[in-house]
Amino acid sequence: NGWDTQDFITDYFDLDSEVIPNGYRPIQKDLTTPDEDMAFVQELKNKGKIIISHVGTVRKVKCMDHILAAIDKLSPQEREKSAFVFIGKGMIEEYSKIAESYGIEVFFLGEKKHVQPYYELSDFIINVSGGSGVSNSLIEALSAGRPVIVWDNKTFTQVIEDGVNGIWCSHRNVEALAVGFRKAINRDIVFNEDIIKLSAEDYQWKNVVKQWQQILKN
Repeated sequence: NGWDTQDFITDYFDLDSEVIPNGYRPIQKDLTTPDEDMAFVQELKNKGKIIISHVGTVRKVKCMDHILAAIDKLSPQEREKSAFVFIGKGMIEEYSKIAESYGIEVFFLGEKKHVQPYYELSDFIINVSGGSGVSNSLIEALSAGRPVIVWDNKTFTQVIEDGVNGIWCSHRNVEALAVGFRKAINRDIVFNEDIIKLSAEDYQWKNVVKQWQQILKN
């Protein structure tokens, strides 16, 4: 499901492989149901907060420890200008305690049936998972026109171009991730929403399915 996965298969098993990334199907807005947390995030935006969201399970493999440690390195002014929102189930109680130990304010909103509205409410999306391949959440964020803060390894650079549709941060480097957050909060880079959406076009299911059809035909 990704060119980084292909490299792994070549390096460890000396096998060739064909890459067909995960396909994303855009969600129709009229299928989503508003909930009270959407209003809460909208209220944060109305207060002028830069909304930086993470959409995915709350667990170690998603580099949650790195994310919270990086938020802790922001200045009080930068934390005041921003709001970090986490959408997804998982180890919420444990990571809420870690955030509390740092003395930082973050918002864990739990699992949501419809996540697309949360991408649209966000200014930036964090996607620094320790997994591999082209993740659906990464493409969902881009399809919403939102720049994504990522590690600079091939899992992400195969999709994200620094300064075009996202911000690269040195792999698993907390200091670098804090710098990425700082760039987002201070609007150091101007992103074009249409260009970001275009970068996800190849990953829409209508295009990915053509690759499957060609493979099966052969």
